[in-house]
Amino acid sequence: MNQVNCKVIGTPTTPITLAATYDTPIEITAGYFNKLALKLNYIPLTGESNRYVTLKVEFTSDDGVTWQELSNVAATPTETDIYDSATLDFPADHTTTGGVTYTGSIQIPIACDKVRISVKESGSSNFGTMYVRGTLQENSN
Repeated sequence: MNQVNCKVIGTPTTPITLAATYDTPIEITAGYFNKLALKLNYIPLTGESNRYVTLKVEFTSDDGVTWQELSNVAATPTETDIYDSATLDFPADHTTTGGVTYTGSIQIPIACDKVRISVKESGSSNFGTMYVRGTLQENSN
């Protein structure tokens, strides 16, 4: 399996602080790669509970002129608690404890020019932090 360099939202040591609206998305040129692998690290703010993150994954096949949101993931995620029928919610059961680190990963089949990823947290104040690494991969089969 070939891999292209990844793009990240935040870093493992300096994650971004989330908000109630989607952050500025990261954009990855997909080219001939046919799989998007996402690695997630989410820490709800200490003292907050039952928060979750929604990931918005968009794709374009016209070099960014129009974007379509990926609303249903056809692939089975590697960790089932990431997936919630119509969106990518993490964790899907929406049950969290502040200060605890939640990690997960998912692989999504793609066929497009570019992919865009952005995140937001449920709630209206006192937000947690997030790190997302998006890596494009090519199946060698």
